[in-house]
Amino acid sequence: MRVYAKQAKQSLEVQNHIAEIKLRAERRIGEFSKELPINKGARTDLTSPHDGERSKTSFLSEAGIAHPERFLSKPKDFTYDELKSLLAGFGYEKVKSGKTSGSRAIFVNPETKHIIKLHKPHPRPELKRYQLNYIEETLRNRELIQ
Repeated sequence: MRVYAKQAKQSLEVQNHIAEIKLRAERRIGEFSKELPINKGARTDLTSPHDGERSKTSFLSEAGIAHPERFLSKPKDFTYDELKSLLAGFGYEKVKSGKTSGSRAIFVNPETKHIIKLHKPHPRPELKRYQLNYIEETLRNRELIQ
């Protein structure tokens, strides 16, 4: 929606408001997804063995939030926005930084108090390979992905 607002030449304030709404929705979905069962190691091409239960991955996918499969394939076009969505799905929230923080970004899981720090990519939005490796290693160590 933010892209559409930009194309419609809406003010930066309107664009930021739209981005904030999206971020709040992603956080809320992250909260809901904590309650869903994790279907560890199951094949995704088969029907669910949980008679009507939805897995966390399918829930996130239906909600338009990046899920681990795309992230783990480490595509060259994986963006910072996709990372924010992925981390929101695991319960992380982006900490508001001061005006002097530059490109530094901090994500905190309020439940576990775990912190992930990295630099926002610029001038392009795609993350570098070392950043994807760092995030993958961190999520594996926290047993959030296999």
